[in-house]
Amino acid sequence: MLNWIYLNTTPGIYNLLALQNSVYTSLAKSVVPERQIKEIRLILGTNYMVKNNDILYPLTIPSGGESDLKIKFSKNLLLG
Repeated sequence: MLNWIYLNTTPGIYNLLALQNSVYTSLAKSVVPERQIKEIRLILGTNYMVKNNDILYPLTIPSGGESDLKIKFSKNLLLG
């Protein structure tokens, strides 16, 4: 059984390609209980865009605003 914890996020436009190779940004801050995390779900907003050569193109995502980005893993979240 999954027990979801909802975090207050910082809305914005994020360049996901720039957030790799030890480059990161804070999307949310919260105090969460110590436990094993199996999945993080990012609920996507509206007006998805892709930028190529300084031109913005609409991005079609199946299920539109009802979809989310799922990141699955199994890690223990330890406070300390």
